[in-house]
Amino acid sequence: MKKLYKLSILLLILLFPAFAFAGGGATAMMMGASGAVASGTETIGVETPGGTALATSAGYLILSALDTAAHSGTFQTISMYFACSSASQDLKLGLYDGATASTAALVGYLEYANPGVVAAGWHDLDVSGQGWSAVAGHSYWIGYNTNDTAINYYYDESGANSGYALLQTYTNAWPDPYGAGSGGTKLRSLKATIAY
Repeated sequence: MKKLYKLSILLLILLFPAFAFAGGGATAMMMGASGAVASGTETIGVETPGGTALATSAGYLILSALDTAAHSGTFQTISMYFACSSASQDLKLGLYDGATASTAALVGYLEYANPGVVAAGWHDLDVSGQGWSAVAGHSYWIGYNTNDTAINYYYDESGANSGYALLQTYTNAWPDPYGAGSGGTKLRSLKATIAY
């Protein structure tokens, strides 16, 4: 009887880790399946470039491509579809958050210095290191400011107030909020990505 008792205890000691591991593994797998957080990238703005090209006007802060973020996350890139004919051309790209342009709050802007002589295409500015947050359900305006007329931007004619123009010296800080810009019908080819 004592031998049988000892054998049972020994068996339990030997088998317990296997049961515990199997149980723990199953629990971990279930937690992994149910606790997994979906992640991806969302694009806001204009994803298909406009069909008309026009030279930029220096000294204006242009807002275009109002869109609403579906996810909360961090902005990764701002892209503009353009061609540039001068190596000395400078460009700033940025974002405003707000349902109306006049009250939209500045998220941030960054200089895309000397994009160089480039053919028409999407040109990306990496803003992932800026820590600019996107909030699901918020409306965003994508903007640009240039110091010369060597950039040809691309656009489509759209409805009233598809974009806004505000007098802005290139070297000055962008206003916050955007303010009373003049509305227009040009939907410029600007987009941004959000990692969530």
